[in-house]
Amino acid sequence: MSTKFDTYLSQQGIECQLTVHDSPQQNRVAERLNRTLVKHAWAMLIAKDLPKFLWAEAVNYAMWLKNCLPSRVIPGTALYELIQKTKPSLAQAHEFGSIIYVHLLDAGKLDPRAEEAMFVGIDIESKGY
Repeated sequence: MSTKFDTYLSQQGIECQLTVHDSPQQNRVAERLNRTLVKHAWAMLIAKDLPKFLWAEAVNYAMWLKNCLPSRVIPGTALYELIQKTKPSLAQAHEFGSIIYVHLLDAGKLDPRAEEAMFVGIDIESKGY
């Protein structure tokens, strides 16, 4: 019995291969990527002696970098460029854990205009950090 989804996959030339639940070993590519991202995050946290609770931010930043930088699989092109049809801007890229200064909008006339902080990633939904 074929469903609409099966028909769609067939029309798009996609072969559906089901796996057994709770068996991540069956998807080697995804598992390798997960392991790579976790190792990169671990290295970033250790390099700057940051607390473990920032691991999710480190993984997100590692993934952002992976998507915006060229890879061996597609030399000279980033995955972001293939999907968005435009070159990614690396203007927001900074060293993870580096000191940054955050602009204070409500600063008084004689108050400091910025506050020292630590860079822990990029907000994908806005141009902020």
